[in-house]
Parts: sequence; C-alpha cells; structure tokens
Amino acid sequence: MSDVSISVLDHVSPMLRGAVKALKDQKPALRTSGAYMYRAVIEQFRTEGARSGDNWPPLSKATIRGRRKKSRAILQDTGRLRRSVVSRGGDSIYELTDTSLRIGTNVEYARIHQKGGTINRVSRAGSARLRNTRKGSRFAKQTFKGKTRTVAWAGGKAFEIHIPARPFLVATEKDKEEIGKIFLRHALKGFKA
Repeated sequence: MSDVSISVLDHVSPMLRGAVKALKDQKPALRTSGAYMYRAVIEQFRTEGARSGDNWPPLSKATIRGRRKKSRAILQDTGRLRRSVVSRGGDSIYELTDTSLRIGTNVEYARIHQKGGTINRVSRAGSARLRNTRKGSRFAKQTFKGKTRTVAWAGGKAFEIHIPARPFLVATEKDKEEIGKIFLRHALKGFKA
C-alpha cells in the first residue's frame, strides 16, 4: 500500500537533537508535536496550500464538472483525504514509538496529490446503442428515435491525466521551530529543581 507520511523528529533542528536524546520519556513531546502537526494539516487544507507559502494549483474544469457538489474546494470533494490524516483509524497513519512519531495517510490517491504526476487511463467499458444501416451497424446518437439494439462495449481510447502537486503534509520553517520549542519545553521540565 502506498502511503504518504511525515516523521516529526525529522523536523527538529540539529542543535536541539541533543536535548531530544536527553529526554527520558520522549512520548509526551512527540504527542504534543503530533497534535501541532494535525492542526498544521487542517490549516493547509483550509487555506488550500497558502499556509506553506505555495497556493495549490486550481482545479481543472473537467474536475469541477465531475464533482458531486460542483464544489471548487481543492482536495476536499468528500473530505476523506483530510480526515484520513487528522483522525486516527481507517486510512490514517499514526505510529508512535518511544523515540519517533509518524503521521500520514494510506488513502490510495494521497501520493499523487502530494507529489503530482501523470495517470494513464482507458475510458470505461459500458454499453453502446447501435442502429442498422445499409452499410452495417453504426453507433446511434442519443437523439436517434428509430430502432436500436444495445450491446456491451469494451472499447475506449487511452488518455493521460496530469495531476499537479498539491502538498498537504508540509513542515514549514515555522513548524520546525515550534516542534523544536515543544521538545525544548519538555527537556527543560526534567531540569527543574
């Protein structure tokens, strides 16, 4: 299964890594950092990428037409992707150990939206209406009122869908500073007299 995740400790500055290692119990600091990152992801979705400094590219007209609610909100047609990152269970990744925390999602389309890419497709199989002519069978237009027969049709043409990167799991410089402060506060609690 393809997942998209972020490891919290990867975003602690090298200077603070010594303080992190000195902590007897890193789990409270990791949990607090995870809660901070959850809020960051929610804000990234709310601002459609502006939180990290790069607005997400707008949706194509074809994408908007295919939506259930004709919404223009990017990556938020059903809300499944956002919920899978910020809620535990289901497609969510929340792996807390004594020394690390990894959060993310296992939703099958998360990676292509996070990093961008191209998908190759063949139009769907289905059925077609045929009408008889002197030269044989021909496709009948929807407006054709005469006698037709419906047949299974497997054909279609191949096409590519280009999906631009819309990173939703992002740790900005400000996030790195905040995570560092969280660990520093937890480290200093142990040194109180």
